[in-house]
Amino acid sequence: MIKILFSIFEASPFIKTGGLGDVGEILPRLINSKEYDVRVIMPKHSVIPDILLEDSKLIEEFEFYLGWRKAYCGIFKCECRGVTYYFVDNEQYFNRKRIYGDYDDGEKMMYFSKAVTEFAFNDNEFMPEIVHCNDWHTALVPILIKTYKKEKDIKSVLTIHNNKFQGIYSMDLLNEFLDLSGDSDAMNALIWKNNNANFLKGGIVACDKLTTVSKSYAKELTTEGFGEGLDWLYRLEE
Repeated sequence: MIKILFSIFEASPFIKTGGLGDVGEILPRLINSKEYDVRVIMPKHSVIPDILLEDSKLIEEFEFYLGWRKAYCGIFKCECRGVTYYFVDNEQYFNRKRIYGDYDDGEKMMYFSKAVTEFAFNDNEFMPEIVHCNDWHTALVPILIKTYKKEKDIKSVLTIHNNKFQGIYSMDLLNEFLDLSGDSDAMNALIWKNNNANFLKGGIVACDKLTTVSKSYAKELTTEGFGEGLDWLYRLEE
């Protein structure tokens, strides 16, 4: 059985702001079968109603470095509609009144991507062979997987749902929290205009498999009108 860790920033019925939340619920349930064990990992957002998490249990706690800082990570687990969900707990980043639109969204996504990667490599209960990432929120995961100098062979998949949002932040911010300056492959994947880092671009370059929500959307992404500056890269991936 192939073990897949499905990394996403929102999933219904826990939290949904748009179509991504529907995917977080429906796709893992459809893929789950005798051949695939798909489990979802997402943030433990404080706006998730308590009743939906009343059966969740804390199964793991660990720390990791985010730049020079040590960051806490708790992992909660629950079952919902036949799918196992893992929730990344950190009040500094996820105790918010909304899940997007804060001043530190870039830092928040760096934390979550690092937490997902640490969990994938070190969890003893569920050792995934594939991490399936979704949109820019987790696009750093494929890069982090490749920078981990560990024996475990984990592949990454990145699905593009909304190419308009790419996660563009200063390279200084990236290097403050995820110092990748010594990794030329990672830096070349992430580099963007005006000394910025483009999270989505980095994920596209680093992932083992790139997918979109449909064949028609894949075609659209290769055009200037829909590529949002990345159409040249999508054409290389055709």
